[in-house]
Amino acid sequence: MDGRWSGRLRLDLVDALADLPGADTDTFFSAYGLSEAYHRPGRMAGKKAKINSAIRAAEAQGRVDLVLSAAADHFRLTLLEDSAQSAVEFTAAQPSRNEMSSDKSVFISHASADRELAAALKDHLILGGASNRRIFFSSENSTGIPVGRSVRRHLQETLANSAVVIELISEKFLTRPYCLMELGAAWVLNKPTYPLVVPPLDIFEATRAVGDVKMRQLGSDAEVDAVFDELHEMLSDAGFVLPLPFWSEAVQKFKRATRGMLQGG
Repeated sequence: MDGRWSGRLRLDLVDALADLPGADTDTFFSAYGLSEAYHRPGRMAGKKAKINSAIRAAEAQGRVDLVLSAAADHFRLTLLEDSAQSAVEFTAAQPSRNEMSSDKSVFISHASADRELAAALKDHLILGGASNRRIFFSSENSTGIPVGRSVRRHLQETLANSAVVIELISEKFLTRPYCLMELGAAWVLNKPTYPLVVPPLDIFEATRAVGDVKMRQLGSDAEVDAVFDELHEMLSDAGFVLPLPFWSEAVQKFKRATRGMLQGG
């Protein structure tokens, strides 16, 4: 089996297909000549058992990549359509001025599966001179959502008060409704965004998924250098004081911390 379709991604696709109405799931597999395999477990079988039966048949025919790629594209498009509407609703309730800090923040949008990479980016910003209180990174208590706060409300307020939204666009990011909603909300609010494409996803695939937006690729040392040169200029323009000696040292630490994550080393 194609390694891309093993483990968590396959389970996510099975779950998504199982959430469709029964007739729609049958129609999907029928389009690929897999209706018989889908119904093979029998009427009393659970829906996931039928889906897995159809996927195994696709594997046996050497067409699993075609079938699961189509499923992934279908749900990615559905999530994007849903998140575009959600983004409008998400930004409708704007915080009042007295709820907003005078210091704009950096909002790091990431999938929970990419927490380690996002944490390295957060650490880089702090080492480079940014204040911890001016970074929103939801995966840590000190930079995330305070206990007792509404998640949705806090995200609304933080996005509205952000100077820059940095998106770590990975394969997992593209399957997470909240990540796509944050991306859409940043566009609706006309916030400066800095989309970073995380390997093994590449810019072509990311653009295909979210639209024709200029993005930067994370990966090689040269790509990381280009990313942080641009980020330094962007954040400096937004009022962050980032001394170059600190920033340069932070870049080297980021490279060492993420080399295995970004280059498979």
